[in-house]
Amino acid sequence: MTVIGGAAEMLKKVDLPEEKRARYIDNIATTVERASTLTSHLLAFSRRRAIRPEVIDLNIHLDAWAEILSRSLGSGIALSVKASAKNARVEVDPTELETAVLNAAVNARDAMPGGGELLIETRDAIHEGHVAVAIDITDTGIGMSEETLARVFEPFFTTKPMGEGTGLGLSQIHGFAAQASGIAQISSRVGMGTTLTILLPKVDKTPAAIQQKGRLASIPPGIRVLLVEDNIQVLHFAEQLLDDLGCKTVCASDATEALALLQEQAFDLVFTDIVMPGLSGIDLARQLHIRAPGLPVLLATGHSDQLVGEERAHLRVLSKPYGAETLSAAIGDLSLKPQCSRNRMVE
Repeated sequence: MTVIGGAAEMLKKVDLPEEKRARYIDNIATTVERASTLTSHLLAFSRRRAIRPEVIDLNIHLDAWAEILSRSLGSGIALSVKASAKNARVEVDPTELETAVLNAAVNARDAMPGGGELLIETRDAIHEGHVAVAIDITDTGIGMSEETLARVFEPFFTTKPMGEGTGLGLSQIHGFAAQASGIAQISSRVGMGTTLTILLPKVDKTPAAIQQKGRLASIPPGIRVLLVEDNIQVLHFAEQLLDDLGCKTVCASDATEALALLQEQAFDLVFTDIVMPGLSGIDLARQLHIRAPGLPVLLATGHSDQLVGEERAHLRVLSKPYGAETLSAAIGDLSLKPQCSRNRMVE
C-alpha cells in the first residue's frame, strides 16, 4: 500500500519526467501482482479461492512441468519425476496445482542449501475409502523437528529468516488440497529429509485438454453486454476492457438496476459481480435463468464458496483479478452470437 499510494501521489505531478512516470507505473503494476499472489494464497488456505476445476492427467502434467521445475530449482538439485500411478486423472484447478507443486519444490530446495536430490512421484492410493492419486515430493534435506511439523501448515509460519519467506507456501498447498476434496500430509525427521504428500480423488472422466482440442475462443464484434458491478473503480475498468474487446456495454451498479434495464433493452450477455449489496450476482443469475432462459450470464468473483451444489457446473465464473486476456477467453468460451433481440427479459 505504501508503494502504490506513494507512486500514485507522485503521478499526480504534471511536471513529472516521463522516465520517472514510467517507473512509478511499473512499481504499481509489480506491487499489485505481488498483492494478488498474497491474497490468492490466503484465500487458498481458507478455501475461499475461486477455482476453475478441469479433468487432467497428473502423469502428463508433471512430466510437462519437469523442465520448468528444473530451471527454477537450479543446478545443485537433481530432480527426478516418476509416474507410478496407473490412472492419474483428477479434477482440479491446474494453476492451483502447479502453484502447490512449485511451492513444495521451492521449499525442498531451500531445505537443501548444499544441494541434494528431489523426487516427485505419482502413485495409486486410498483416501477416506476412495481411490486416489498421491503426489509425493521427497527431498534429501535437513528435515524438520516434531515441533516444526506440528505448525508447517499454519499461514505465516516460517523457519526462514525475517524477510526471506512469507510462510504461505505450505498453507497454500493445504488449502488447495482441501478445496480439491483431498488432503496434504507431511513427514520428516531431522537430518533425514522430508516427504510432502498431496492426496487427490481419482475421477473417471475425459481430460479437458482432449475435450477442448482445436477450440478457438473469439468474440464477434458488436456483442451487447450488460455489466453489473457495485464498485465504481472496477466498473470503469471492466467497461474499458469490454469496449476494447469490441463489445457494446451498458452499465448497472446493482442487480435491481440491471433487472430494470433488462426490461427495457435486449442483451447478448450479462457480466456481473457475485458479491453485491441487495441481490447478489447469483440471485440475478437465478432470476434470469427463469425469466430470460436463453441469456448467457458470466459471473466474476474472488471467492468460491458463493457457488454451491449444481450451480458450480452450469454457471460460468471468471476469477478476480482478471485482465483483457482472461476476460476475452471467458466470453469466447460462451460462443456468443449477436442475437440480443431474442434475449429480452420476460415477465
